[in-house]
Amino acid sequence: MNSLEAPEDIALHSVNHTTPVPEGTEYQLQCEIINVAPIQNLTVTWYKGNYVLRNDSFNKSIKKPVTESLVFTITLGREDNGAQFRCEAELHLGLEGPQRLVKSSQAHKVQVQYSPTFLLTDNVVEVSEGSDVSLNCSADGNPQPKFHWASDSADHVNETTEGQGSNVYITGVTANTTYKCTATNTLGSISKSIHVIVKPLKESSSTTTIGPMTTPAEAEPRMTNPLELSHPKVVVRYGASVSVNCSTSLAKHEGLGWEAKYGVEIQLTPNHSAGLMSEGEEYKIACDIENIAPIRHLIVTWYRGTQIIGIQSFNETTETPVNQSASFNITANRSDNGIEFRCEAKLDLGPEGPQPPLTVTSQPFIAIVHCI
Repeated sequence: MNSLEAPEDIALHSVNHTTPVPEGTEYQLQCEIINVAPIQNLTVTWYKGNYVLRNDSFNKSIKKPVTESLVFTITLGREDNGAQFRCEAELHLGLEGPQRLVKSSQAHKVQVQYSPTFLLTDNVVEVSEGSDVSLNCSADGNPQPKFHWASDSADHVNETTEGQGSNVYITGVTANTTYKCTATNTLGSISKSIHVIVKPLKESSSTTTIGPMTTPAEAEPRMTNPLELSHPKVVVRYGASVSVNCSTSLAKHEGLGWEAKYGVEIQLTPNHSAGLMSEGEEYKIACDIENIAPIRHLIVTWYRGTQIIGIQSFNETTETPVNQSASFNITANRSDNGIEFRCEAKLDLGPEGPQPPLTVTSQPFIAIVHCI
């Protein structure tokens, strides 16, 4: 005769860890099932929220009640912050036994600390000359990042911080200015630049008619700019051609000369870590952007499906085309199996550049995750 004993109790706790823990920690959970029999009919299921992580069973043929412990190891990522884990014990006794003998542990909540990542915000802001403007810098991190703003012209600036974002309010903007926002917590620091572009006010004109005047001498004509360009500022693909006409109102001149600043080109080639991935292991996916200029206007956005998981910007001042690589680390989870990862490169050249900005997206990388 077999002894039947439903689990007296089931408890879940961490092994040698106290939360919060840094991102990337190998976190061990121990599930203890007290006084259960027969053990060979027991199945233990691990959950994250309502998602099944793993099922464990036993090959022992012990008939009397025993206490068993199981350990589950998970590499914690920022997506696990606030997640609740639990284990559930179910005794299967076939058609002749009770339909379900199930006991579940209390939920175990984890707190994960991770370095800041910028949320999507504008890198270029246009404002009319003399107007006020508000700039936003938002970042996700745990602990909550602290923000710092810097610029070469900090007059008439009021800074406020609320939640995941920081704002600066600038009054009476008169010149193009670049503001640098830095987000910092105990695990890291990141910076990005926001460019304020001033649109000059249109000059007003008026006509005044006056009567005849007598002057001792004829007044000298007022000098005006004798040069006129059909396109004062152009943005053109690097190596491509563009036509700009330069004319002068001067009857006599020694010739006309030309000067150009730089051009741009953007091509994107993905370079992903391919092949089968093991659950819990960390992998790097890489994005190669070829022949890009100017690099400081490049924004690389990482996607998991349709979800934005990371944004990168660059501070280099190189004007000529360069090859730039960006990378992003992911910890493989069974929920990633079949998910498409991709990177998107955007060259934002402001109001003088193409609208919408030049954007190129990589071919998707489909994750194949091996679950233990």
